[in-house]
Amino acid sequence: MVGILSNPRHFDRGAVGMLLIIAAAAVLIVAWITAFRIRIDSEKLSYRTLGSLLHGERWVRWEDIASAEIAAGPPRGLKITERNATGPLVINLKVFDRADVTALLGILRIQAPLRTCRDV
Repeated sequence: MVGILSNPRHFDRGAVGMLLIIAAAAVLIVAWITAFRIRIDSEKLSYRTLGSLLHGERWVRWEDIASAEIAAGPPRGLKITERNATGPLVINLKVFDRADVTALLGILRIQAPLRTCRDV
């Protein structure tokens, strides 16, 4: 493939276009996955996604959590309901490491069967 691109006589615009599409898709996938963050401190739990770049990071103070449960869907994930909020905070657990999810569930004191991404 490199030989085709470096030799002007065999330059294939279709191949270059396909390479650019694949590279752009890879960059978008990596940006999407690395955008997910859960931050835990003594006062609050915050959750960031790629959409947070537009809408801001969602957070909830520990004392404002009314309930937390594993939601089977839709949407699927950890559903945290605040006492005075209009809607729940739903955390997509599939993009996080299993050990991190287990630690988060332990912090929230949720006793729920933890399934791997393949099971969900």
